[in-house]
Amino acid sequence: MSVIIKVLLCILWMVIIPGCIGCLPTKLMHKKYHTLGFVLLNGYICMFGIFQMLYFPTALKWKDSAYFYKYVPLLFVILGFVSLALSFKKLKQFFHIRVPYKNIFFYIVLVMIAFMIYKRVTLGVNDPDDSYYMGIAMADAATDGAFYFHSAFTGGDIMFQYRYGYMGLITFYSMMQRLTGISASVVAHIPMAIMVFLAHYYVIYEIGKILFDKLPVKVVKSKEDKEDKEETEVAKGAEEKKKDNKWHPDKESAVYLFTAMVAFLDLFYNVSVYTSQTFLFVRTWHGKSIFANVIVPYVLLLMIILASENQDVGLKKFPNLGYYIITGFLVFVSLMTGSTGMILGPLFIGLSALVTAIGNKKPGIFVYTLLYMIPAMMMIIRIGLILLSAKGIIFG
Repeated sequence: MSVIIKVLLCILWMVIIPGCIGCLPTKLMHKKYHTLGFVLLNGYICMFGIFQMLYFPTALKWKDSAYFYKYVPLLFVILGFVSLALSFKKLKQFFHIRVPYKNIFFYIVLVMIAFMIYKRVTLGVNDPDDSYYMGIAMADAATDGAFYFHSAFTGGDIMFQYRYGYMGLITFYSMMQRLTGISASVVAHIPMAIMVFLAHYYVIYEIGKILFDKLPVKVVKSKEDKEDKEETEVAKGAEEKKKDNKWHPDKESAVYLFTAMVAFLDLFYNVSVYTSQTFLFVRTWHGKSIFANVIVPYVLLLMIILASENQDVGLKKFPNLGYYIITGFLVFVSLMTGSTGMILGPLFIGLSALVTAIGNKKPGIFVYTLLYMIPAMMMIIRIGLILLSAKGIIFG
């Protein structure tokens, strides 16, 4: 298979398909969040969540990946077509991209993110977990039976690895190897790493937009900006603040400056008494990186949105449906990332919803969040019982 075909297949399965899947949940969010960034982010959350829902019961019952690798991608394609069809009228909004070409902070953010991606792609990874996980992924992709039934070092048959077997992320890399022809190790270290970086900073950017929402917006004269009434209406008193001879950032500059400061901190938190590697800058392929750098800030963003929005978006009978669907899938994705996510994911999401509900006197936020967490929590309880039984603590 030529390199060009492999790259095109990688774009298909890691950009286009998730983007199509993310159209429907994004459509159910408020119109100001109808952006390409939310479409891709929500698409990955839904795709990972559905993958984990199907992965663990399949691994326990059939212990064979042949049918799993065949039908799960087909399901993703069908879901992508359905989601795209139901959201077809919103595509123009999703693909409306405004580039702030006159904002210097925008370019600073781009340079910093591009530098971090470049270093991540070119740096080697000296980590035992990397060898183990990627070895299992490639061994699974090369055999019909998978799901942690083959040794990462010899490729031979071994007993089901209960400690890692519930975590579907490595099997996802294995599936991508079969679909694209690119090694699972390469998929994890390059395209997936790039997606994690972009998702992380996009969530930070959206959090900044809410934090600095009250700042005045710089008045611009382009036709695109004139059409955006929500921004131009806020541009009151921007000229008055210039009289004190001090620099007052407008909303756009403040948001990009905030994102740049977070990126600056990310660059220099690489040193620790425990390890010389960070989960964002070096170990991006790792489940803990996805959990800490994407899921946690995205949960905070969703809670901020739910606290600030009126209960009038989404379907009328199910207010804010899009947000709660994503929150429910985030629990599955937390489970998919490993033991840390399995323990801290539901706890963090539940506590965040509780604090948000109490602080804003909206008990529905906590109630709806718990309802959408139930399916994932049932799987987590089942996995916990299996792990305890395997160690002889119960049932043994």
